[in-house]
Amino acid sequence: MKEKFIEDNKGIGYLNIRTSFANSALPVSGVRIVISKTIDNEKIIFYEGITDEVGSISNIKLNTKLDSDNNMVEPVGTEYDIEAYYNNQSLYFKVKMYSNIKVLQNINIVPTMESI
Repeated sequence: MKEKFIEDNKGIGYLNIRTSFANSALPVSGVRIVISKTIDNEKIIFYEGITDEVGSISNIKLNTKLDSDNNMVEPVGTEYDIEAYYNNQSLYFKVKMYSNIKVLQNINIVPTMESI
């Protein structure tokens, strides 16, 4: 299933993740990030990683439609699910990726007593 998806989506988009407390005032390291997509009712994981000391993961390569598959009026993107886990918090986001485009996903984590 994953192989067929990759075969049909030969473009590559790049995703940067940035995690922080207080609307980017304080970076959060050690956040577990999972990027997946549901294909034929099955969750397929495309990336798993942990944010670094500055709360970032850079240049995650994700498959998407090629530029030639798009028209300039309404480009076709490929949607992925992002899950972020920190202490007892789970955060969920959707991100749309485009061929040869770098996307930044900011993740704002609400501090808890465990994270202070």
